[in-house]
Amino acid sequence: MATASHQTVRSTPTPATGPIQCRPWCEDGDGHPRELFAEDQCCTSVEGRFVVSREESWLMVDGSTRPASAAVCAGQRPGEAAHVAVVTHNDQGVTLTPEEARVMARQLVHFAWVAEQGVALAAADRAEAGR
Repeated sequence: MATASHQTVRSTPTPATGPIQCRPWCEDGDGHPRELFAEDQCCTSVEGRFVVSREESWLMVDGSTRPASAAVCAGQRPGEAAHVAVVTHNDQGVTLTPEEARVMARQLVHFAWVAEQGVALAAADRAEAGR
């Protein structure tokens, strides 16, 4: 499965010139005045985190374990459109447009149903899954 990244990478960071206007859903909501570079003045929503029980727990330095998890949040980088980020416990993830996130949500619900029912996909479902 191929993925594409549309993030702009600059060789020299742009100095921040003061607070930005945060999105209404930004967890900080203060304009990110302590960031030194404009590229770091990112809005991020409160995250939704959940345990991923099919993955191994993480062994911590103190000998305890932490269950594997994933998180979802809204975000917006300076000069870019808002996005939805899905990140796993090992910092693997994907950044989606809102429409891509809705498609993913529909697919997750559909395939959860398929897994629970043990039902083979009909031809129409296979075509939908290929989108």
